[in-house]
Amino acid sequence: MSQPSRTPPVPRHARPPESIEVGDGGYSYRVVPLVRVESTEPGAAELLRRYRSRATG
Repeated sequence: MSQPSRTPPVPRHARPPESIEVGDGGYSYRVVPLVRVESTEPGAAELLRRYRSRATG
């Protein structure tokens, strides 16, 4: 009998960042702090840097 195939564990750096719950007006949302997104998603980090540089003029 063959062994079942196992999916290798996902490296910590490849996992999506943990979310937190934010409440507003009776609604709650699961969101990821931007600092965590920046540290795990290079593309998102670059977009945030460009946005911030434009916002500060």
